[in-house]
Amino acid sequence: MTEAKVKVLVIGQDNHFAGLEGVQVDHVLTRKTYTPDAEAIIDTSTYCSASTACLRFFRGHYHLALLPAIDLTWPHNFSPMQKRLRAVFRSLVSLPFSRFLTKLLIPGSTHIAVIDRYDATDIHEQSAQFFHANSYWKVNPATANASYRGKPVQFLPLWVFEPPSGWSTVNWEDRDIDLFFASSINAPPRERGLQFIKNLAQSHPELRLHIADKPLSADAFHEHMSRSRMVLSTEGVGFHCFRHYQTMLHEAVPLVNHNDQVQTNLIDGENSLRYHENQNDFNRVVLSALQDLPRLATVARQARLFAQQHHTPNGIARRILAHASLQPTAPSNE
Repeated sequence: MTEAKVKVLVIGQDNHFAGLEGVQVDHVLTRKTYTPDAEAIIDTSTYCSASTACLRFFRGHYHLALLPAIDLTWPHNFSPMQKRLRAVFRSLVSLPFSRFLTKLLIPGSTHIAVIDRYDATDIHEQSAQFFHANSYWKVNPATANASYRGKPVQFLPLWVFEPPSGWSTVNWEDRDIDLFFASSINAPPRERGLQFIKNLAQSHPELRLHIADKPLSADAFHEHMSRSRMVLSTEGVGFHCFRHYQTMLHEAVPLVNHNDQVQTNLIDGENSLRYHENQNDFNRVVLSALQDLPRLATVARQARLFAQQHHTPNGIARRILAHASLQPTAPSNE
């Protein structure tokens, strides 16, 4: 006997529910994913055509639908067709009749969750309201004024995948890099972070610091993280970046700058180390951590467990299901 499953529609790049017991997924792929290391575990068996998904959606087939947030003014469209489609959608959502019509068509039994992975803190409320979304999930919500339809915006952990097979975590005592940094310099905090680690290398040549002087391949990036105790992971265009959580999965500790303007679940001394953006505090945090390696190893282990629970696709899927009061049921042999 098999228990009834939670039926989920995912529209977007990644299927958070792949492999999750008790869930049946239709995945409408919008474009190739840019999430690192996702290609190796893509579940093509869940792919569904947009037309089939629409028919099932309007018939009330799904318990939960995940839709991507749509920035109506997105300036980085890749083709004239995308520009035209966005312009058409922008016109549609501005019409009260269109919103009234979608309210009649969208099944009230389906919980609609909008997920927003944009770097900016803006809430794209107009497009979410067009679909009458029940909840809005955002990777980079501001700590103030982050609301949707009068309700708090839900914090959406940025998801990463386990390192590709073949990259085993190096034993802590065998790691030969104290602090590793490799990043595109696309924001002032990263410019400052690069200068901080360079200055630290000059003042403390005994430390084993590694600063990549050129872009690294994915293999080289994983290889260096697997050998590191800490990884400097300053914020970029958006505060949350894949590197924070890739570091954790390699059982290394992310070293991240403080930013009180963005909501985060990074906790200093528990799953990360945080520094204020000045040289003295940067040096203090790094040197103190290296003076107590057993404690640093404990933080690294906690960070890995934290990322596995909260920053993997399945971890996020469970979070959204719980918010929607949906409980997957595992198969039963009774």
